[in-house]
Amino acid sequence: MEKEIYIDNIKETSLIISESKVDSVKMKDITKKGVRVYDNGLIGVSGAVGDINIDELIENAKLNLDNKIEYPCELTKDIDLSLDASKKIVDDKDFVKEGEELLDELSKVNSDFIFSNKIILQERKTSLTNSKNLKLEYKDRALEAGIVFKEKASANIMDGYVEYTGRDYNRKDFIEFSNIILEGYRNKAELPRQGKMPVAVSFNGEGAVFINKFLTDLNARQFMCGGSIFSDKIGKKVFSDDFTLRQTRNPKDVYLEPFFDMEGTVNSNHIFTLIENGVIKTPYTDKQTAAEYNLKNTGSAAAEYDGVPQIGVPSLSIKQSEKTVKELFSGDMGIFVYITSGGDFTSSGEFGAPVQLAFLYDGEKILGRLPQLQISSDIYKMFNENYRGVASNSIFKGNSDKILVMDMDVKLI
Repeated sequence: MEKEIYIDNIKETSLIISESKVDSVKMKDITKKGVRVYDNGLIGVSGAVGDINIDELIENAKLNLDNKIEYPCELTKDIDLSLDASKKIVDDKDFVKEGEELLDELSKVNSDFIFSNKIILQERKTSLTNSKNLKLEYKDRALEAGIVFKEKASANIMDGYVEYTGRDYNRKDFIEFSNIILEGYRNKAELPRQGKMPVAVSFNGEGAVFINKFLTDLNARQFMCGGSIFSDKIGKKVFSDDFTLRQTRNPKDVYLEPFFDMEGTVNSNHIFTLIENGVIKTPYTDKQTAAEYNLKNTGSAAAEYDGVPQIGVPSLSIKQSEKTVKELFSGDMGIFVYITSGGDFTSSGEFGAPVQLAFLYDGEKILGRLPQLQISSDIYKMFNENYRGVASNSIFKGNSDKILVMDMDVKLI
């Protein structure tokens, strides 16, 4: 009988913002423990939140072998690896003061807006060990600021937000970025034309909706069962030479996410390439789907702390180009998509989305707020002939968001 132990501790301090002030402070310190035991192709699991004895969880997991849950995979073995991606950012004792001073500065320059929501300082420590000499440990610390703004004269519940997620928070840079967005919001602009235009979007933010089709249709089960639009395209060049899509657990791409999956799979450089230079290489897999369909295990297993590992939804990244946002725009006038909600792909790959907040953008400067828009295309155009690339820089100083640029059809709603 083999044993595997998963421990995840998250410490979190949240500053709750109301009426442009820190209204309250909430703190969490949660430890989740999970145990899996393996015997004769079966798995038994047990877990708990809080300070519970591991031996007790092991006994419970042994009893749960009676549930006859099959798990025919070999355990990951003989890896001893730890990674500490955490940075100091701001001292815990100074966090409330930092939040108060940030809001004071933001409000002085932008007294025509009201700010709300929260700023979170989070620390995570995760480990996975087993009786096959597996010992993995990950630590991280990041700040997440999601500050909602509302113009005082507006009848809306909210008008937009300014946000930051990362390990290199700097108040001056965040204030500068916020002022650019708020000034852009004040200044109304007109759409120069309707039709094909360059569209820029933060890959780490609203850009997620632009790649949802890859998450659904590169899932190994859907892919290999013929339910994906890419099912007959493995090994074929479908997208631009400049388009390389990776599954990633690299700390440069993601925050507060361990470099290993829930089966202990560790990839080289913590990435696995799914599409390379436009060629579809493989769908993403966990151990079971990889074995079932004779594919490579890409390390996308997920599970609750007290659950059985199965294929999950990985984080994705696109290989950056060597061009800046300005260079990708090539002198064209376009838009920066800032808030979009309600967009999606059809089953055949057509994409459409309403854009609730967009800015007129020349690849270097935000020139003003546009009326609400509709953007549309399809996945093959978006990442082939209309694909410009992921910029080598971000739009805003101190912000690590990757900026995705492509041509899309843009029209007024």
